[in-house]
Amino acid sequence: MYEFVDLNKPAKNNQNNLKTIVNGINLDDTYDIQTLNVTGRGLIAPVNTMTEKVGTDGSWLDGSYYPARPIIVELLVNFRADNIRYMFEKLNSEIGTSLVSLVFTDDLNWKWHAVLNEVLQEKEDSYSQIIELGFLCPDPYKYETKTRSTGKGVVNPRLMYLTKPELIEFTVGEEAEVIRITNITNGQNIVLKDNFVKGDRITFDYSNNSIRKIGGGSLLTKLDILSDFEDFSFSGGNQIEVSPAGSDITITYRERSL
Repeated sequence: MYEFVDLNKPAKNNQNNLKTIVNGINLDDTYDIQTLNVTGRGLIAPVNTMTEKVGTDGSWLDGSYYPARPIIVELLVNFRADNIRYMFEKLNSEIGTSLVSLVFTDDLNWKWHAVLNEVLQEKEDSYSQIIELGFLCPDPYKYETKTRSTGKGVVNPRLMYLTKPELIEFTVGEEAEVIRITNITNGQNIVLKDNFVKGDRITFDYSNNSIRKIGGGSLLTKLDILSDFEDFSFSGGNQIEVSPAGSDITITYRERSL
């Protein structure tokens, strides 16, 4: 006998290799629950804004961008597990109200930055309940769980999407009053003005928007007002150059993908 499945109902994924990890905590293993299905990680359509042409066919394309990405995680909760109410309290605490790292075990090399946006709870029976956690990713891209690095010269051509640094480490090559990091391809610059000597090491830390000299203090006030520090970015094939001559640079980043 054939069993017909409603086309509007997502398929249940009963494979044991699909588990949900939030901020490093494997929900399936920690709370004796099972991830049944995850939707929202596939193709995403851009939002296009248009202005109608007057007196002729079509419209002008004003802009196009990717919207926030919803990801729905369907979980089976076993009511035979001990202290299930405590489990819900722990989930509320651990997921919280801020952005979390969302990883799935069928795609361990990538993570999403997401916030819990909705919880749907189906009717409980004697033994179990299916719940849906609706996450929203304000940034629709996923990011590698491991970092990569690049230096001066041509960026790896396989880097498809525009990428921002997590950390830049600059080693001064000779005495100078200005140090500069330039993306020759898109024209962006980071410029610091101070007294530098050979061997000075400068860190640009994007996790807390700080610029510091190793063994010294903050250099944030030495940043040229026209610098592109916050917006500095690069993609595959871009060329990064530094000055003064002989200086070296290491840019740490995470590759991203839609």
